[in-house]
Amino acid sequence: MSSSSKPKSNVSSQLCSSLRPDDGLSPLELAKLQRQQHRQRDAHRGQHRSLQYTKAARQVLEMALAELCVAAPLDTLFLHDVEEAPSSAMLHVTLIATDSTDAQLAVIQPHLKALTTQLRAILAQSVRRRRTPHLRLHLIPGQLPAL
Repeated sequence: MSSSSKPKSNVSSQLCSSLRPDDGLSPLELAKLQRQQHRQRDAHRGQHRSLQYTKAARQVLEMALAELCVAAPLDTLFLHDVEEAPSSAMLHVTLIATDSTDAQLAVIQPHLKALTTQLRAILAQSVRRRRTPHLRLHLIPGQLPAL
Protein backbone atom coordinates (compact mmCIF):
# COMPACT_ATOMS: atom_id res chain seq x y z
CA MET A 1 0.00 0.00 0.00
CA SER A 2 1.49 3.33 -0.98
CA SER A 3 1.75 6.27 1.34
CA SER A 4 -0.49 8.41 -0.89
CA SER A 5 -3.50 6.12 -0.32
CA LYS A 6 -3.30 6.43 3.49
CA PRO A 7 -5.50 9.15 4.95
CA LYS A 8 -3.70 12.00 6.62
CA SER A 9 -4.54 12.00 10.32
CA ASN A 10 -3.74 15.67 10.90
CA VAL A 11 -6.06 16.77 8.06
CA SER A 12 -8.96 14.74 9.42
CA SER A 13 -8.36 15.98 12.96
CA GLN A 14 -8.34 19.58 11.72
CA LEU A 15 -11.64 19.03 9.95
CA CYS A 16 -13.23 17.52 13.05
CA SER A 17 -11.91 20.08 15.51
CA SER A 18 -13.34 23.21 13.92
CA LEU A 19 -16.94 24.17 13.43
CA ARG A 20 -18.21 24.65 9.92
CA PRO A 21 -21.43 26.07 8.43
CA ASP A 22 -22.59 22.60 7.35
CA ASP A 23 -22.53 21.32 10.99
CA GLY A 24 -26.17 22.35 11.43
CA LEU A 25 -25.56 25.49 13.47
CA SER A 26 -27.22 28.76 12.73
CA PRO A 27 -24.85 31.41 11.31
CA LEU A 28 -25.25 33.51 14.46
CA GLU A 29 -24.27 30.64 16.76
CA LEU A 30 -21.35 29.74 14.50
CA ALA A 31 -20.09 33.33 14.48
CA LYS A 32 -20.41 33.52 18.27
CA LEU A 33 -18.41 30.30 18.76
CA GLN A 34 -15.73 31.46 16.33
CA ARG A 35 -15.37 34.79 18.18
CA GLN A 36 -14.94 32.89 21.45
CA GLN A 37 -12.26 30.69 19.90
CA HIS A 38 -10.41 33.74 18.55
CA ARG A 39 -10.50 35.44 21.97
CA GLN A 40 -9.10 32.35 23.67
CA ARG A 41 -6.33 32.05 21.09
CA ASP A 42 -5.45 35.75 21.37
CA ALA A 43 -5.39 35.56 25.17
CA HIS A 44 -3.02 32.60 24.99
CA ARG A 45 -0.77 34.49 22.57
CA GLY A 46 -0.65 37.47 24.92
CA GLN A 47 0.33 35.28 27.87
CA HIS A 48 2.98 33.56 25.79
CA ARG A 49 4.47 36.89 24.68
CA SER A 50 4.47 38.11 28.26
CA LEU A 51 6.33 35.02 29.44
CA GLN A 52 8.83 35.31 26.62
CA TYR A 53 9.47 38.96 27.45
CA THR A 54 9.96 38.41 31.17
CA LYS A 55 12.32 35.53 30.45
CA ALA A 56 14.39 37.68 28.07
CA ALA A 57 14.34 40.59 30.53
CA ARG A 58 15.52 38.29 33.31
CA GLN A 59 18.49 37.09 31.25
CA VAL A 60 19.49 40.64 30.33
CA LEU A 61 19.12 41.90 33.89
CA GLU A 62 21.16 39.00 35.31
CA MET A 63 24.03 39.82 32.97
CA ALA A 64 23.74 43.56 33.65
CA LEU A 65 23.74 43.06 37.42
CA ALA A 66 26.81 40.84 37.15
CA GLU A 67 28.63 43.62 35.29
CA LEU A 68 27.41 46.62 37.29
CA CYS A 69 27.29 45.22 40.82
CA VAL A 70 30.96 44.58 41.49
CA ALA A 71 31.38 47.44 43.98
CA ALA A 72 31.35 46.85 47.74
CA PRO A 73 27.74 47.58 48.72
CA LEU A 74 26.16 45.99 45.63
CA ASP A 75 28.25 42.83 45.34
CA THR A 76 25.80 40.87 47.51
CA LEU A 77 22.83 41.39 45.16
CA PHE A 78 21.34 38.52 43.18
CA LEU A 79 18.33 38.52 40.90
CA HIS A 80 15.49 36.48 42.35
CA ASP A 81 12.47 37.14 40.15
CA VAL A 82 11.18 39.27 37.27
CA GLU A 83 7.42 39.67 36.86
CA GLU A 84 5.33 41.78 34.57
CA ALA A 85 3.10 44.23 36.40
CA PRO A 86 -0.61 44.35 35.57
CA SER A 87 0.30 46.47 32.57
CA SER A 88 3.30 45.80 30.39
CA ALA A 89 4.67 49.27 31.17
CA MET A 90 6.38 48.07 34.36
CA LEU A 91 8.47 45.14 35.50
CA HIS A 92 8.73 44.10 39.14
CA VAL A 93 12.30 42.96 39.81
CA THR A 94 13.04 41.23 43.11
CA LEU A 95 16.64 41.21 44.30
CA ILE A 96 18.10 39.27 47.20
CA ALA A 97 20.80 40.86 49.32
CA THR A 98 22.67 37.94 50.85
CA ASP A 99 24.09 38.20 54.35
CA SER A 100 22.84 41.76 54.79
CA THR A 101 21.59 43.50 57.88
CA ASP A 102 19.05 46.30 57.98
CA ALA A 103 21.85 48.87 58.15
CA GLN A 104 23.47 47.41 55.05
CA LEU A 105 20.13 47.41 53.22
CA ALA A 106 19.76 51.11 54.00
CA VAL A 107 23.17 51.71 52.40
CA ILE A 108 22.32 49.60 49.35
CA GLN A 109 18.97 51.33 48.60
CA PRO A 110 20.39 54.66 47.26
CA HIS A 111 22.94 52.83 45.11
CA LEU A 112 20.20 50.62 43.75
CA LYS A 113 18.01 53.61 42.94
CA ALA A 114 20.86 55.17 40.94
CA LEU A 115 21.43 51.87 39.17
CA THR A 116 17.81 51.65 37.95
CA THR A 117 18.32 54.00 34.99
CA GLN A 118 21.39 52.09 33.83
CA LEU A 119 19.55 48.78 34.04
CA ARG A 120 16.63 50.20 32.09
CA ALA A 121 18.97 51.52 29.38
CA ILE A 122 20.66 48.13 29.04
CA LEU A 123 17.24 46.46 28.87
CA ALA A 124 16.16 48.90 26.13
CA GLN A 125 19.22 48.08 24.04
CA SER A 126 18.89 44.33 24.38
CA VAL A 127 15.15 43.69 24.20
CA ARG A 128 13.37 45.42 21.35
CA ARG A 129 10.05 46.97 22.31
CA ARG A 130 8.36 50.22 21.45
CA ARG A 131 8.61 51.44 25.01
CA THR A 132 10.99 50.23 27.63
CA PRO A 133 9.12 49.34 30.82
CA HIS A 134 9.88 51.05 34.08
CA LEU A 135 11.66 48.91 36.62
CA ARG A 136 10.40 48.63 40.17
CA LEU A 137 13.19 47.08 42.20
CA HIS A 138 12.34 45.27 45.44
CA LEU A 139 15.20 44.43 47.76
CA ILE A 140 14.77 41.60 50.24
CA PRO A 141 17.32 40.25 52.71
CA GLY A 142 17.98 36.57 52.77
CA GLN A 143 19.88 33.63 51.43
CA LEU A 144 19.98 32.31 47.91
CA PRO A 145 17.47 29.52 47.32
CA ALA A 146 18.97 26.06 47.09
CA LEU A 147 19.31 24.75 43.57
